Order: sequence, then C-alpha cells, then structure tokens
Amino acid sequence: MRYFEIAPSAPLADFVQCFWYLEKDYGPPHPDGEWIFPDGTTDLVMQRQGSFFTAAGPLPACFFVGPRRTPLLLRAQGPAAAIGIRFHPHGVYPFVRQPLDEFTESIISLHDFEGALATLPAEQYRTLTPLAAITRLERFLQISRSADLSGHARLHSCVQWLRQSQGVTSIAALADTVNLSTRQLERSFRQTIGVSPKQLARIIRFDAVRDQLMLHPGVDLTALAHSAWYHDQAHFIHDFRDLAGLAPTRFSREVAAGSIRFNS
Repeated sequence: MRYFEIAPSAPLADFVQCFWYLEKDYGPPHPDGEWIFPDGTTDLVMQRQGSFFTAAGPLPACFFVGPRRTPLLLRAQGPAAAIGIRFHPHGVYPFVRQPLDEFTESIISLHDFEGALATLPAEQYRTLTPLAAITRLERFLQISRSADLSGHARLHSCVQWLRQSQGVTSIAALADTVNLSTRQLERSFRQTIGVSPKQLARIIRFDAVRDQLMLHPGVDLTALAHSAWYHDQAHFIHDFRDLAGLAPTRFSREVAAGSIRFNS
C-alpha cells in the first residue's frame, strides 16, 4: 500500500486540510476496506485506477463524500488508486455555494454540483503523476474559490474553538464569541458545514476519542471517557456506538486485530 498526505499552501490552508493519495491492491472481495468515520471533514475523491463501491453499488469516477454522522465503508477489488482533497468542515462551501446539509450522509457525483467544483476537469488528472495532479488541483482551487467569503472567518473561528475544546463547549457561548444568536449559528452551520453546532461538537469529541483508541486500543475505557468529559460511561458508549457503528470495546478489538486501520 502507498498512502501520503500533502498540506495545502497558505492561501488554501483555511479551506483544505490536506491533499492525499492512496494506492493499494485490495485483492479479491473481502469485508475490509476504507472506513470513513465522522470527523467533520468532507472529501473530493478522484479515482485513477479500479473502482470503489459501497453496498449501493460502484461509485462515480469523481465523487464527493458529504458531511457524515455515521461511518461509511468503501470497498474495492484488485488494484485501486485515488487522489483526494480533504476539506475542513467549513472549507468546501466557498467552492460549491450550495447548502451543505443537502449532501449530509451522501456520496455525490462531481456533476451534481453547481459551483466551481463542477467545472473541475477530472479526466485530465488521471494521466498525471500523483504529485503533478495535486499541484494542479491546488492551482484549480486557488482560482476557483468564491470571491464571496462573508461569514467564512466566523465559521472558521467556531470550528477552531470546537477543536481546541475537543467538542466540550456551550453552543450558547460559541454563538456569543461570534456575535450571533444560537438560531443564526445553527442556520449558518447547516448551510456551510452540513451539520448543527451541537452535532459537530459531538463529532469532534468522538474523533478525539477514536484517535486515542486507534493509537492505544488497550486503553482503559472508563479513564478515556472521563478524560473526554463524558458525563458517564453510558453516555460515552451511546455516542461512540452512534458515530462509529460499534461499541468502544468492539472497536478496540477490531483495531487490535487490524480490521480497522488509519488510512488503509
């Protein structure tokens, strides 16, 4: 397997978390695949070899994975390769200018967009080397970003606040920091991020806990729940099962067994 990530240049850093490349031989069909867990980000994926599929069938040559509240398993058969753009929670909206809550829990073909991403000449990137393709993708995003960034800095600030607190913050306090009512903040989040502030806070807290379990599957779960400021063990298990599709004990066993891996 070959996988790497490249950080964006400064002009795109507020929008793009990373560009990535994945190349892997998946062999015959089997239950393993690429797990996408809710973490607040969204991905544009350009397939270069083979074809990923879900239970619903094969995916388009270029597709967008919208905001997620549940895990998603992508599978492939034989050799497969893809290039992706991973956007910050607030980062993709300036390139699509469509309400992101229309795409929550969805996989969308590139052609279903109305904004700048719909003009991406995806086929031209298939013959370039991965690094050359990523360089050209970055250039495309730099010239395609919407000039109207009203509210972007405000949402960026909110996402940073939630990440720094690992999702443990009052939504009313979050709204106060950007001089919005909670209703205005909710509307802005749903339009530009695809989920509510409360949902994103929950996802960010889950993602921090999931990272710990990925790195240390044998960690004491009670101590982990306490460190993440869950009210009690039942709350922790309920949230984790909702967002990971598995209870934390089962998730830890799958990680230890190698069934769930980072970027593989």
